[in-house]
Amino acid sequence: MKKLCPTIQHKTILSLNSTFQLTVWPNSLNISPRAADIGANNDYAVVVGYYQLASAYAVDCGFIVSLNRSLSCPNSTHAFSMINSNQFAYSDPRISQYLTNSRDYSARTVMSVSIAWRTRLVLIGVQSFNMVLLYSLDDPMNPIGTRQNGIELMGFGKTVAWLDDQGEKAVTVANSYTYSTYQWISSFVHIYDIQSDGFSDSTQPVLIYPNSQQILFQWMIPQFIRLVCSSHGHLAIFDDLGIPAIIYSTPSGTYPNTNSTYFTSNTVPCICGTYRNYTGIELCIPCTNGTYAYSNSCSPCTLPDSFCPYGA
Repeated sequence: MKKLCPTIQHKTILSLNSTFQLTVWPNSLNISPRAADIGANNDYAVVVGYYQLASAYAVDCGFIVSLNRSLSCPNSTHAFSMINSNQFAYSDPRISQYLTNSRDYSARTVMSVSIAWRTRLVLIGVQSFNMVLLYSLDDPMNPIGTRQNGIELMGFGKTVAWLDDQGEKAVTVANSYTYSTYQWISSFVHIYDIQSDGFSDSTQPVLIYPNSQQILFQWMIPQFIRLVCSSHGHLAIFDDLGIPAIIYSTPSGTYPNTNSTYFTSNTVPCICGTYRNYTGIELCIPCTNGTYAYSNSCSPCTLPDSFCPYGA
């Protein structure tokens, strides 16, 4: 009987809690899974992977799995294909990309998935296509939005997550590997405010880490492979050697400083002329012309003959 997840040669079992148990699902879905996430109430899960159509051809696919409040009895309720070659131009090398043997695991075919329980949204990262897709659990056949990170590259969406339990900000590892040889080029973490900005190729991240103010932790190497977020908006990043770093969410009027000798950020006040009036891991925002930073907000210049340039 096939296991749901790929076999790992070296196994480590950690006893986290006596009430936890390991459950192995039978592979009745007939796919080679790459990632799975379970909803907060254990009613459903989303599984993504590859379906072997023929001996030399496999396609990416996803399943919504009904658990019926039992992790041992999964039942597939929806199946959907994620990538359609018709969405690529003829000059795009991804138009002819296909997987021959989905049963053989490789680093370049890693996928990722994350469910937002409150908003019922699902993020799916397909790094081999350099793409992250946004779905609704209520309509899994049609993505709400997609975002690519250029052609001739792969790695975008290597890991995806929701920043907190609000399900409004999406986080992804935005790696760049060469398309033909899968040689690493660069790694960043992108955060998108989907609630405010939507999610498309034109959507700009509200934070890119590392940046000039939030530099790479000095003990990390610049190649990222995984990230995970807490319900309170804290972000943990793992590099290619497995070294972790945590960026803590900080109160309004402050931001997390990563120029630290430890594996965690520390809280520092917003620099002069900037503000942030909410809790988060993002940088403080410069005040626009005609306003100045005061009490965690930008206030209008009201004094006679006052001058408040950008970042006052």
